[in-house]
Amino acid sequence: MIRKIAFLALLGLLFCSCDSSRGSRAAAGEVRSFDGSSNSLVSVDMGKAGVELLRFMDARYEDGVGEPMVKDMPNPRTISNKIFAQSRSIPNKQGLTSIVWQWGQFIDHDMDLSPESDPTEFFSITIPAGDKWFDPQGTGKQQMSIHRSIYSTTGGVRQQMNMISAWIDASNVYGFNQARADWLRSKSSGKLKVSEGNMLPFNDGTQVNAGRDPFSKQAFVAGDVRANEQLGLIAFHTLFVREHNRLAIEIAKKNPEFTDEQVYQRARKFVGAYLQSITFNEFLPALLGPHAPRAYSGYNNTIDPSIMNEFSTAIFRLGHSMVATDMLRRDELGNPIPQGDLKLRDAFFRPDKIFETGIDPFIAGLAHQTMEEVDAKIVDDLRNMLFGPPGAGGLDLATLNIMRGREHGLPDYNSLRAVFGLETLNSFDEITSNSELAKSLEETYGDINNIDAWVGALSEDHIEGGNVGQLVAVGILKQLTSL
Repeated sequence: MIRKIAFLALLGLLFCSCDSSRGSRAAAGEVRSFDGSSNSLVSVDMGKAGVELLRFMDARYEDGVGEPMVKDMPNPRTISNKIFAQSRSIPNKQGLTSIVWQWGQFIDHDMDLSPESDPTEFFSITIPAGDKWFDPQGTGKQQMSIHRSIYSTTGGVRQQMNMISAWIDASNVYGFNQARADWLRSKSSGKLKVSEGNMLPFNDGTQVNAGRDPFSKQAFVAGDVRANEQLGLIAFHTLFVREHNRLAIEIAKKNPEFTDEQVYQRARKFVGAYLQSITFNEFLPALLGPHAPRAYSGYNNTIDPSIMNEFSTAIFRLGHSMVATDMLRRDELGNPIPQGDLKLRDAFFRPDKIFETGIDPFIAGLAHQTMEEVDAKIVDDLRNMLFGPPGAGGLDLATLNIMRGREHGLPDYNSLRAVFGLETLNSFDEITSNSELAKSLEETYGDINNIDAWVGALSEDHIEGGNVGQLVAVGILKQLTSL
């Protein structure tokens, strides 16, 4: 019942009867840029698309310039197998639902994107011989490759880029540049394009998307290129396109003199406000409990809101541990639908499957499912079957996260704690009260000052009243209150 009430509250916020005749500045032309430029009153470039990710510490590379740390570091897949293997469901103790992680992914895709470099660079991870999933024949010759991220070389050191705006501005709905934003518009009555069934528009072969076929005409197009990643994400994108169009009808009715542009920008402003409100009033309190941000204290022009490398590459990847292996499909009362549930492994890059039921059963399923605990465990659908089965394109998200941290030159766990003002730890049992986990960390790393930031962050005991560890909490607060 609590979960249903929370879900209905979320819908109430999404579909609030806001006074859409207010806010005349949008009609007068004072609107956000799509790339995030000129949002700051101090700098045109702060928080805009195409700038470097911020660093709180100097990059930690093997050669000091750009080579990922490998020497004296444990193999990423070994770490994944030793620490992150999850054999059973571990439900969140506070009963938070999967809406939480789905919102986290949705809002993350509004704040940061570091795509692969051009030309493409690979870094290969050796799979341990005899790995149950990726080297069952024991050849010792299997590898998993990671694309290196787009970067600049400021000061001669590799610095990764954020190719979308850092602001919570609904760029995932409207697009991160003028060209994509224009393509998504119907250019009639201020509405966004939809396809048959009031679904997201299909690609006409001109819009780039994430995935193996970036211009596939079987894929949807949304503001963010990752919208087709999995079916819950597609459902959320569709929900907000529909809400924009509902608002557009209401705005046009109350303001018959408005042009297509004026209606569009007014609705866009409301949707952006929805995303901010849900994030700060619902999402962050769910994660941080009493440690969530306090009431807004006013504009501070000295703060750079750009996304931190440590946040996007380690801290905010906490959501991967929240995901369950089953993708529930439910009716409005929470009952299973005749078509049944799906395995997450069958929901990656399958936009066609959304037409079996529409988006409602997916959103209801997320709202009626207790999410997995935030911990150093990840289900097999992400850890062994990400985007496909082993040997047929399948990947390990834990391995990729660990390697991405090294590829981005992140500091080690203890150093990241220090830079965020937390005390450094001297023993593995100070990280966690779980003696088995502490032992696994010690056996895997040996030196507490060698732990990868993402691994250590997810291994911590939760803060009092919250659902995350101390480092994750401080990192989220630092980043989100800067926006």
